[in-house]
Amino acid sequence: MNIPKYYKTEFESFFADIYDAFFSAATFFQIKRLRKKAIDMLALKKGQSVLDLACGTGGITIIIAEAVGETGKVLGIDLSQRMLQIAIKKSGDYPKISYLRQNFEHVNYENRFDAAVIGFGAHEVPPKPRHNLYKQAFKTLKPKGKLLLFDYASPKGTLSKHLYRLYLKTIEHPNGWEYVNEDHRKALKEDGFKMIKHQRFACLFDAAVYQR
Repeated sequence: MNIPKYYKTEFESFFADIYDAFFSAATFFQIKRLRKKAIDMLALKKGQSVLDLACGTGGITIIIAEAVGETGKVLGIDLSQRMLQIAIKKSGDYPKISYLRQNFEHVNYENRFDAAVIGFGAHEVPPKPRHNLYKQAFKTLKPKGKLLLFDYASPKGTLSKHLYRLYLKTIEHPNGWEYVNEDHRKALKEDGFKMIKHQRFACLFDAAVYQR
């Protein structure tokens, strides 16, 4: 498997072990609640199938599994072997979850899933691979399938923008600042999606549902 140049090798280091604690602190210990609210926007039903792109340590994957129930199926894919190992341990009580190490730019599924989720993964990649990610998400969905894009939002206010830019470029990911300034609705429309829901959380995070 080819590892893209933009991939952060820190995800194979000790950072994977502290990722949950770091991200919880970065969201003022609200990440579980925010993830739940974002997944609720999909209005998932029992028995549905969902693809979690860039699933990381499985935090949002487990919430998806709870929403689709015992008759549903959830597949989480990620490039980080170390994060996937953590996700597998955390998901022991959810036999309907499967995990796979794979580049989300090259997903070999077509018309298979009722919904797909990209949670805090899109800001990690440069523009071209990001659009490849959107295209792959579109391809995997059934007709009328839904995509949830949940990530950092564009801040408002001069001071907020300066602080946010500093955080994204030095602590999070160099592509993060470019991502929050992207017109996501336009970008996803180019890839075949139509926005049907949008909500801003805690002034710093955006969740939007797009339909194929």
